[in-house]
Amino acid sequence: MSVTEHAVPRWLCFGLACWAATVVAPAHARADGGPSAANTVPAAADSGLRTFAYTRPADSHPLRAVLEEVAILGLGLAQYFANQGSNSRDYDFSYDWDSFRTRVSGSGYSLDTNKFDTNFLTHPGSGILYYWAARSNRLSPLASFAYALTASTLWEFLGEMRERVSINDLIVTPTAGFVLGETTLQLGAFFDRSCDDTKNRALGVLLGPAKSLHDAIDARRPLRDTQCDRYGFSQRGGHELRLSANEVAVLRTQGPDTPAVAETQLDLQTSVLVLEGYGRAGHDSSTFADGNVSELQLHGAFTGAQWTDITLGASTVPFGVHYRDLSPGAGGLWGHELVFGLLIRTEYSAHQYEHRPGAGADQWFAVDAPGMSLSYRRHAGCVRWEAELEVSPSFAGVEQFALDAYLQHASIDTLSSVARAHGYNYGGGVRVHPRARFSSEFAQVTLDFEAVRVWAINDFDRQPERESRIAGSEGRRKAVLWVSLGRRDWPLRLSVLGSFLQRWGELDTTLVSRTELRLGGGVDAVF
Repeated sequence: MSVTEHAVPRWLCFGLACWAATVVAPAHARADGGPSAANTVPAAADSGLRTFAYTRPADSHPLRAVLEEVAILGLGLAQYFANQGSNSRDYDFSYDWDSFRTRVSGSGYSLDTNKFDTNFLTHPGSGILYYWAARSNRLSPLASFAYALTASTLWEFLGEMRERVSINDLIVTPTAGFVLGETTLQLGAFFDRSCDDTKNRALGVLLGPAKSLHDAIDARRPLRDTQCDRYGFSQRGGHELRLSANEVAVLRTQGPDTPAVAETQLDLQTSVLVLEGYGRAGHDSSTFADGNVSELQLHGAFTGAQWTDITLGASTVPFGVHYRDLSPGAGGLWGHELVFGLLIRTEYSAHQYEHRPGAGADQWFAVDAPGMSLSYRRHAGCVRWEAELEVSPSFAGVEQFALDAYLQHASIDTLSSVARAHGYNYGGGVRVHPRARFSSEFAQVTLDFEAVRVWAINDFDRQPERESRIAGSEGRRKAVLWVSLGRRDWPLRLSVLGSFLQRWGELDTTLVSRTELRLGGGVDAVF
């Protein structure tokens, strides 16, 4: 047994003494002792870590994927003609060559005027099916995205041949389908490679139904680990599964007539990193191109029996670089680690700023791509520092926050076609998301900040003769300070949180803003 392994008692990792030691410790500090059991890579990792791993080789099936895409398009076409009565209001063309040539030439394009839920809930759902059909046939993420993009484009040009080509559908359907499809598939694959038990088998099928179906058709069984953590989860790569329940006080600052209210928050956050050696001793750098980094966030909040917030966010880094320089030493690992790559992200949220019956929700949907993701971790024995940054352009569909105030002195005819019909508009802008985290044996502190702003897109109106000239923008800023108290190896931990949310919208000279503060706490279950 190495002397250096016990040179620092574990209890010293708590408090200022351990924190001060990490600040003054030289970057090259190392110890000669071997790694602890927590840092030992299971023998199964010697074969390499892959998204799809089976007990015997399994081939990809690109032709089968094509046939399945055609089948999905066929089902969509049958449903489309079954609802021809409601779809006919969007008809601008006939089934003739002149109409097709107009659409191919580019003059038959527009941002459509469908309802918010149609554009930003059902169309991403179609995109998931397109993506799963290819990815579950064991094609690469890039090839699967190409399949989804092709299927979506064929639908716009041939399936909806009598309508204008929808620019927003060409962006949202394949891209959101890619992100949501890859994120859920990676989560399902994580359970597939975890130890063989009922829980992991069920979750693998639930989150990767198309993959599980193809595996059954091809008589392929996932290659499962035999050395797992105490929950039966794979220890290769990196993962975090977090369930949170919090009670918070919502303090509104927009006026004295809106008193504080109590709110219950429920959160599910998952992170899966299919990176061999992640968080383990070693010195190397490698590239990846198999959707290896993914995150999923599901947030719900309610006051009494009224839902006040529903948010679904997903992101993936399909390819990038992983670098590590980590060595075992006193108290744990010493060194640093970096993951850098292409970011593709999507988010849907519906938030109520007024807690009263009949109050409408402020809806926001965004596709953030192509962006950049940078994650840096500094290990210093028993503590760890993390810094992350995401930057990306954003294409969004957003409720016009200042609409009611604007219409008090202006005509609705000055707005875009989709705003006149449904109260939202399309926008383009930028999203910036920095995050910092400090972890010790007994606590974790996270500071999360996000700022996004999009400017109204008035071009490509479905009714060009009524195109709006009114400038507008929508913005949102969020900051969360979250503290989780409890040992790293405890599944249940106490949490304390404070958050700040600011939302604003601008139409011409009309500006409306709302700000909310939240303070509270609860419990986290971390696996």
